[in-house]
Amino acid sequence: MINKQAKIHIKQLGLNERQVAALDEYEQLLLKWQKSINLIASSTVTEIWMRHIIDSAQLFNMLDRSSPKSLVDLGSGGGFPALVIAILDKHADSNAGNLTVTCVESVQKKCAFLRDVSRRLSLGVKVENSRIEALCDKLDSESSDVNHNASRETYGLNRAHRFDYITARALANLNKLLGLSEALFAGKNMGNLSTIFFLKGQDIDKELTEATKCWHIDYELTDSQTHELGKIIKISDFSAIS
Repeated sequence: MINKQAKIHIKQLGLNERQVAALDEYEQLLLKWQKSINLIASSTVTEIWMRHIIDSAQLFNMLDRSSPKSLVDLGSGGGFPALVIAILDKHADSNAGNLTVTCVESVQKKCAFLRDVSRRLSLGVKVENSRIEALCDKLDSESSDVNHNASRETYGLNRAHRFDYITARALANLNKLLGLSEALFAGKNMGNLSTIFFLKGQDIDKELTEATKCWHIDYELTDSQTHELGKIIKISDFSAIS
């Protein structure tokens, strides 16, 4: 249900009627599937718009969609933020459809849900039913293969055979996320073609302290629009400390 608070954020984010209608349809599908599979915490079922949809939607305006780009979402679960971003991109007032979105999810039933939403809403989202490490291994092996153009087209990869954007929400701590992202990311040594956006909570400072023991990280922190203690961390480059 779109409550008064959600309506305020919808206006602030500049969402149009088509985007809101599609997001509402997504919510209904989520509620239907939630009866048989745990896609979101039961305590948040009555707050889907603020806790999940608006929280994810705030990333959309941070993405450069002036040209075709690829986005991979790690541990997509119920589709946050990947499906929200895909919906907003499809129905955007300008540059609609410029994002190729890939969801990576290891739980088969959740993949079935993601595919169902993508099909019903005609989103064209790619759903990888595998562990993130398996996708990394696949792209690593194909990047050295002379016949790797097929996967580049499938995922919309950039010229470095990497994704332009990497996202994750409520998946793991920052240190682990960087390890999972390394093979999907094109940093300074590949022409700065990739950017990471992770939605994080109140422990981000602690996570950064731990992560910077293992990684050099170029990052910016932005306050979440939906959670008082939440942060969005944007990472433009990172590398392992040798």
